[in-house]
Amino acid sequence: LSSTLSTARGFHTTSLTRLSLSHSPGPSSCTLHVLHTLPALLFADPYELAHHAHTYAFHLYGPHNLELPAFALDADRSALVLDVQVPERVEQDTVLELAVPLHLRYAAPAQGGEESAFVDVTLAPPTAFWACNTSSMSPCRALSSFADLSAASSPVPSALQSYASLPVFEGRELAFHILPAASGAGLVPQTVSIPVGHLNDVAFVEFSTIAVVVLCVVYL
Repeated sequence: LSSTLSTARGFHTTSLTRLSLSHSPGPSSCTLHVLHTLPALLFADPYELAHHAHTYAFHLYGPHNLELPAFALDADRSALVLDVQVPERVEQDTVLELAVPLHLRYAAPAQGGEESAFVDVTLAPPTAFWACNTSSMSPCRALSSFADLSAASSPVPSALQSYASLPVFEGRELAFHILPAASGAGLVPQTVSIPVGHLNDVAFVEFSTIAVVVLCVVYL
């Protein structure tokens, strides 16, 4: 598993995730997922995500109003769960590439003065995992096709404790196996910088807006 952002500045970026699979998916009761935890300033557009149906289905939980600025939200984060389309046959070192377009909300304006004109938004690395049905078998047996069974010691690894009860997993008895980071490519948080307004500029912006509107009316 490795993940990067297409750009580190501006209001639009794409999370690019690569999954390396070295064996078949295992039991037919196992499904592959990627979890993105998005801070309040970041959001995914469900209409845009629908264009990627050939690589994944998605479940989006959290604020749905795409127009609200971050300071007007009543939640500090949202969760995006991808159901990854896995090929019927997985060859040695098969790589799946997932692109998730992301957008940034307007941040609260700065007070002016020496404050920076940019705000850094930190995105936690995604978590990729297999979810295997254990309704008819033990967690260890459900995960027996995976070489590393360390994740089987607990049906719900700590990285997924806050998300295992999401509706997408509701009503299912599951054991989870988390995919490790790619060798030499440790998963680290990614940062995007976005510009913010300054309250000291409010008077100038208001006057300029009125002047432009008046000039347009006179011209027309």
